Amino acid sequence: MMIRFKTLAQLSSALCAVLFCAWMFAPATLLHTWDVAYAESAGIVARRNAALFAALALTLYLVREAPAGVARASVCAGFALGSAILAALGVFEFASGHAGAGIGSAVVVEIAMAALFALRWRDDHAQPRPSLARP
Repeated sequence: MMIRFKTLAQLSSALCAVLFCAWMFAPATLLHTWDVAYAESAGIVARRNAALFAALALTLYLVREAPAGVARASVCAGFALGSAILAALGVFEFASGHAGAGIGSAVVVEIAMAALFALRWRDDHAQPRPSLARP
């Protein structure tokens, strides 16, 4: 059984809210987990990225009741793509020695989110849609 969109959106919204708080208020802690040294320049980037996590959290929360359609498909596709890119970047940074093994937990979550949103997108597309033709 596939996870319902509402549940997926709510869980993802909560995760993004937690990431917003972490990147905004404790970026050095997250970077330490990844074996990445904190620098003021990294803090600036982390806090700016925190704003994006806040936007994602709000968007996912507000769209949680959306029926299958273009808007929901767009959210699913966008979140799946973003999560997949983050996972690929995590693997690349680990492989190139820029991040430690601690980044693996983020990569696992990102792969899971990419897969869940991609599957939700696919399942929504498999459902029959009412005709948009005018009488």
